[in-house]
Amino acid sequence: MNATPVDTVTPFLAAHGIIAGTACLGRSDVVIGRRICLPALMLVYRQEGGELIVCDLAAGVQGGAVRAFLQLVRMLAAGVPQLQRIRGLFLERVSDPALNRARARLARILEAKGARWQFVAGDGWLVYPLPGKGPDQCR
Repeated sequence: MNATPVDTVTPFLAAHGIIAGTACLGRSDVVIGRRICLPALMLVYRQEGGELIVCDLAAGVQGGAVRAFLQLVRMLAAGVPQLQRIRGLFLERVSDPALNRARARLARILEAKGARWQFVAGDGWLVYPLPGKGPDQCR
């Protein structure tokens, strides 16, 4: 019997008026996570245990995606006790240099706040331990 994955992030966001829809891989029916669209950013994520995996992150129509993402991270860190860390794979998009610059800026900010690059399944992921949670809380 397989256990159903527990998603504590989506109900938390819904309680704060942020409704997440289903996110699929490309135009397929393969579900990869949940999607939220805010004025400043679009985020596709999934929760695996105590880890929030960022599947996609892009600027919204308003701009300020980096600031909005950091605010969202602070909100999740404070309100979702099950979350221990956030992990993202930063893939460059040749067709979108502005997005690449924003992602690089976000990576630098998260590194300054304690994120570290780790290899997961052969790829370099940026892993950000949430402040005050898990084994990294004594830093």
